[in-house]
Amino acid sequence: MNALESGQSALLTQFRDFYREVIRLKQMVKSGTWVAAPTRGTEEGPDRAMAATAVWQRLLSVLEQQALAARLGAWEYGSEVFKEAQYIMAALADEIFVHLEWGGKETWNANLLEAKLFGSHVAGTQFFQRLDRLLQNRDPVYTELAAVYLMALSLGFRGKFWGLDDRGQLNHYRRLLFSFIFRRDPDLLNASKRLFPEAYAYTLEEESGRRLPDPRKWIVMVVLLLVVMGVLSHVVWNHLTADLDRVVQQIFGLR
Repeated sequence: MNALESGQSALLTQFRDFYREVIRLKQMVKSGTWVAAPTRGTEEGPDRAMAATAVWQRLLSVLEQQALAARLGAWEYGSEVFKEAQYIMAALADEIFVHLEWGGKETWNANLLEAKLFGSHVAGTQFFQRLDRLLQNRDPVYTELAAVYLMALSLGFRGKFWGLDDRGQLNHYRRLLFSFIFRRDPDLLNASKRLFPEAYAYTLEEESGRRLPDPRKWIVMVVLLLVVMGVLSHVVWNHLTADLDRVVQQIFGLR
């Protein structure tokens, strides 16, 4: 059993911790907690800009602390893998807060986490270029990094496809990642597919009778536990039940 299957992946643990903080801050932004009441003689704009800076600074701090922990902990991952995982996290957070309807979106867009940490402003295309290279090589060493990509896409990252019809490309990426990570075809979860076609060659045709439960239901449950519960914390589960349903549907390509 590898680190991903056992739930001991350090990369996914850091992704989980970072995304938990993203969700916590997003909830506060939507509730207005981070927007201080305008003081007399001031306009609303500066307060909202300060709120955006506070949220941005908090997420930057999380990423910097994770980078420090990785350096001190002598991870088994190369620095290249860790930096790419952080790039994915920064890109996901930037997209969330740039497209969220709140007073700090313009301030955030002018100060992306990607720009601060990587000196670039091209995550919308760079994300998929890096993903294409990973899928082309399919090196098992990068399985956990592939899982980070899968979670980012399943949690809604769209990049260059934002606001556009991706014509199924995002779902295609998710399916390729699923196959790479779990070494099985996601079509296995399709009700029209049979797990063992040869087993049906000699079955009796009979309309009546009681059938055994469909084993695909159990497979879906197992994969769900591996992909979702192994990555998202109990806190995220409590706050994002509706979002998780969408995530699961996307992972399995059911939409």
